[in-house]
This record gives sequence, C-alpha cells and structure tokens, in this order.
Amino acid sequence: MLEYSGKITQVTPSLIPLWCLPLLFFVAALVCATLGLRFEREGTGRALAGKLHLGGAGATLVGLGASVAGAVLALVQLVLLQGTDEARRCLHGVAWTLGRIGSLDVSLAFSMDLLGAALSLAVAIGAVVVLVVAGRTRATREAAGEGVWSRSVAGLCWLAGSAVLIALADNLVVMLLGAEGLAVASAVLLALRWEPMAGTKGAADAKGAADAKDADAKDADAKDADAKDADAGSEARDVREGQDARAAGWAFLAHHAGDAVVLLGAALLFWGMGGQWLSDGRYLPDYRARFVAVHAGGEGAAVGGSRGTEEAVDVKGEAAARAREARARPSIEQLRTRAGARAHLSLASFPGAQVFLGLADRAQLAAHPEPFAVAPFVRKEISAGAHAMIVLPGGGATVSGDGFEVASIERVSVAPGEDIAIVPVGPTLSFRELQDQLVLRDESGSAFLRKDLGGKKAWGGFGLVSLSCALFLLGAALKSAQAVAFLSTLPERVPAAVWVAAGAAAYAGVLLVVRLDALFELGFLGSGAAGVLLLALPFAGVLLARWVGQRMRAPRKVQDAAVAEGGAS
Repeated sequence: MLEYSGKITQVTPSLIPLWCLPLLFFVAALVCATLGLRFEREGTGRALAGKLHLGGAGATLVGLGASVAGAVLALVQLVLLQGTDEARRCLHGVAWTLGRIGSLDVSLAFSMDLLGAALSLAVAIGAVVVLVVAGRTRATREAAGEGVWSRSVAGLCWLAGSAVLIALADNLVVMLLGAEGLAVASAVLLALRWEPMAGTKGAADAKGAADAKDADAKDADAKDADAKDADAGSEARDVREGQDARAAGWAFLAHHAGDAVVLLGAALLFWGMGGQWLSDGRYLPDYRARFVAVHAGGEGAAVGGSRGTEEAVDVKGEAAARAREARARPSIEQLRTRAGARAHLSLASFPGAQVFLGLADRAQLAAHPEPFAVAPFVRKEISAGAHAMIVLPGGGATVSGDGFEVASIERVSVAPGEDIAIVPVGPTLSFRELQDQLVLRDESGSAFLRKDLGGKKAWGGFGLVSLSCALFLLGAALKSAQAVAFLSTLPERVPAAVWVAAGAAAYAGVLLVVRLDALFELGFLGSGAAGVLLLALPFAGVLLARWVGQRMRAPRKVQDAAVAEGGAS
C-alpha cells in the first residue's frame, strides 16, 4: 500500500457551532422585517433607545443586539484559533447533509480559519458601527416613512449574515447560498435608497408649501404653480420607479447568469477530477481509490513533518531527505513491539460515513460490525502499528469509478504519536478537500494529483484547470455587474446603498478566488491578479456610470435653463 503525506488542513472541533454566527443575523433580519412595523407603532424599546440616543427603537435594538453578539462570538472563535496549534488552525462543523449522490456530497458545512474569523469579526463590527451612526442620525431627523427604517435594518442584518456565511463556507454550495443572500439584501437596500431622503425632505417641503398657501391663499398663480409642481413630481416618481424596475430586472439576470457560469465551472472541474475526456469525446471515469490515509504529522512522526517541506529542497536534497526518512521510519514489526503506543485518526469529510478498523476484507461488513467512528471525527485515538481501514460513506455514495460504495485502505503503518487523516480523493465541491488533494505527495515526494490535474484537457483540447478558472472568473464578474445594473438610475450624488452593493458584489467574487487559490495557481491567471480585477470591477463601474450620467445630464441642464429664460422673457 502506498504511503501519502502532505501539509493538509487539519481541523479542530468548534466549541460553539459555526452556523450560529450567520444565524444570529438572519434571525434578527426576519424579526425586523416581520415585527419592525409593530415595534414602531407600539414604541417597543423606545425608552432604552432614547437613553442611547438612537432612533428606530425596537428594530435598531434588535439589529444592534445581533451585531454585538456576533462580534463577541467571532472574537471568541478568533482567540480560540490563535491558541490552537498552527497546524490545526481551522474550525470545522456540519449543520446538515443536503444530499449525497454518486461522487457528489453536498452539506451545509462551515470552516473557520484565521481569514474567516477576521472577516466575520469585521462584518459584525461594521454592522454595529453602521447601526449606531444611522440610528443616531435618525434620532435627530424626521421619520422617512412608516416601516422604512425597520426594512432597512432587516436588509442590513441580512447583508451581514450573508457576508459571514460566505466567509465561513466550506464548499461552493454554501458560498453560492451566501451570494444569493447578498444579492437579496443589496436589492432591498438599493430599493429603499430614495425613501429616507424623500421622507425627510418631503416633510420639510410639505410644511413650506402649507406656509406659502396660508400666506398667499388668494393668489391663483401660486396655486397653479403648486399644481404643476405636484404633477411634475408625480411624473418624475413614475419615471424613477420604471427605471428602478428595469434596473432590478437587469440585476436579476446578471446575478443568476453569474451563478450559472460558476456552476458550469464547478461541474467541469468536478467531472475532470473524477476522470478525463478521451480524444474521441468519450468520458473515462477514474478508478483511483476514493479515500487515502495521509501522514499529517504529530508529536512522534518524522513522516508528516519532513514531507511538508520537500518543495523547498532540490532534487538531491529531496532524495537524501527521503533516504533519511526511510531509515527513521520504524518497521511494522518494531511498531508491534511498542505496546500501549497511541496515535490519532481523523476524518472531517462525508458526514455520517462509518470507518472500520481491523477488517480483513469487505465481506466482513455483512456481519454488521460496530464501526470504529462515524464522521466527522477529529484525532480519535488508535493504537500504533499496522492498520487496515474500510470507509463506508453511506447514503448512496460511490467511492470509485467502478461504482463501489465501500472504500478499502490497506496496511497503513502508524507511528506512535502520529496524526493520520483520511482524505477524500477525486471529485469534490469543498475548498478544503480540493486544497488537500493538491498538496498530497506519494512516497517519491511527487505531488501526483497536482500534476495529474494540471495536465488534464477538457473539451476542444483546452486545459481543464484554465477553462474552469476562466468560468469562475467570468461568473464572479457577472455577479459583480448586478450592482452596476442599478447605475442608470443614479442621481447626481451616489447614494451610500450603491457603494454598499458594489462592495458586497466585490466581496463575494474576491473571496471565491481566495478560496480557490490553489486551483488558480495552476491556471492562466494567478489568484492575486484575478482578485484585484474582481475587486476593482464594481467600483470602476460605479465611477464610470457616474461620469456618463453627468455627461448626459449636462445638455439637459442647458436646455432646461434656456427654456426657463424663454418663459421669463
């Protein structure tokens, strides 16, 4: 049996379920959306909000409470990660298994590394700051309209929850769900961008019109002017609503077109990792084992620690390191003599999969033996020595190209104190599993899966990885264009909601590229350049649309001024 090693992502169980963090914001958003109007009418929380000099009463307090609680949870998780061993600074948890068909395993799985923890904390703190500043501003101004503020807080909380969901996504499905949430929240905030301005200004205009009417009640010309202004305002609102509707339609199409392109890239990569296309167009599935046991380091292991740095040595140094490693590795007989020596076994993929130890072959599963552990499990103790392992994913999953539903791992030699991780090999939608596969090395020190994937061809002779990365990049760019679709309705001053929507669109695309960093390194464009491009795209679109809008409005202003002068003469 081949021995595998590599610097894989070793996970640590989370003390607090990771799904609780985005759920806080989603619950707050639903409460504000359904009960916010009732809070405003009944004055719920008005006394406490008054002491804090915040407007909006109940809705503001609900959103602020969820944001503060989210910031505390993210900070606790970040401190926990900092105190964990560097090799295991990744928290992992599974909320629910959505489905398992063939080689496809889709779960609501969450992973929090240092980047995810920092982003979650930043999003929660940002929500607190925005709510405090907006709440204090609203406390000093007249209300924009009944229910508008509670809907705005609901949209902000939904936006924060979706951003946290993307930061903690362990696989592409969870990230796309978070991106859908960002799109919905951005559309809500963009739809409400006029009402706060209209509410405050409209109240002042109404008061001024009433004073003018009392002062000039007998002036017929003033009444006619007011009627014409009212008709013009009504016509302008109708035009604006039509523009918003068209912009929302274009944004919907751009966003879901981006989803379709991203899913196409994921499907191409998924099939490519499970086989290859032949020259005649037929697809040949891969018969490689679905699970392998990886020497991932440990206190007493020389294998995992040395092989993780073999990339930095030359060919001669690599061969010498392997020779020293072979001499340092104890034989199976020596391992058997070390009575009581313990090691650790982990499997963080395929929730519900059963792992059996000590079975000679698959036929013994017919006796329904007790499994050693059920995934996911982390660092469960096993005895040092030679082990034969059988993995039963269950749920209708197949673990190889020949349709087997049972995976066998034969004769794994485990040193005392060593960490052994069972890693899936082949098609996957998980960012962590993809990263682990690309760093795996066999006994010769070769990154065999990385070389194999980099050399595969897709349809038309194009490189599989390059084509997949191009589709991912195009899909992320289309999703970023959803914010740009609203720019045709911009006034002379760009509302803050537009910048928020542009930032949200850029955030989702850039984080997708960051999570696929190991894949983009094999493609035609590195992850750094792709991230910068996706980050700049929506903001450049906002600035470009603003410049075009100013150029289009300039002749109209000149024409209106000429008409006004002609009417005055």
